[in-house]
Amino acid sequence: MKGFTLLELLVSVTIFAGIIILSMAVFARTISSSARANNTRQKTEAARSISDQISGDFRYVSTTKDITVGFGCPAPATNEKWFGYCYGSFSTGLVSSDGLFMLLKYPGQDADTYTARTYYFDGVNNIFMGEAGVGHECKLSLSNCQPTASTSTAGLLSSSYWIDHPAGTQIFSGQGQTTTGSGFLNLVLTIKPNNTLAHCSGAGSVDIGTCYSLNSTLVPGGLN
Repeated sequence: MKGFTLLELLVSVTIFAGIIILSMAVFARTISSSARANNTRQKTEAARSISDQISGDFRYVSTTKDITVGFGCPAPATNEKWFGYCYGSFSTGLVSSDGLFMLLKYPGQDADTYTARTYYFDGVNNIFMGEAGVGHECKLSLSNCQPTASTSTAGLLSSSYWIDHPAGTQIFSGQGQTTTGSGFLNLVLTIKPNNTLAHCSGAGSVDIGTCYSLNSTLVPGGLN
């Protein structure tokens, strides 16, 4: 029987090796694409989880309660007042200059009882939530419905991600209530992998796709 020549063997081995290399390259690209898609999904879920929690609370903001004075809120813009919520830098209870305070009225609560909830950036890389009063409730008669820092050490964002918060940016912004219309809240959440020191935009920013940004505009639910 006639066997293969050395040249034929070399050609066969070369073709086979080429096929293996191409297959491995396709497999590696597939794994890399899957990892990027999974990472994007996790960042999306992390941002939406915080946004959903805040927007769920915002539905119960007491739109009839003026909290412009006596609740530690920052001064509103000209011709605006705070009804049920305020944002910015607080004079009591918080160190953060970027926070959101909400005076919530849930069904079944009496006229003196509210839920006072505060969301705020910790100045490093996470968002925390604090509640005033006792048992998720506070009373106006006790003057204990104030912006309050969290008593827990856990932030809303998992340790795998950080909030990107360059100087001059705000997570919470919007408008207070005016004589011509109700107010609204702008919520801007930008998530990046932990230990990522570079910002998501601007000079020296991280690569495209590293961060995920979620912008929402919330209007009080007007339930009370």
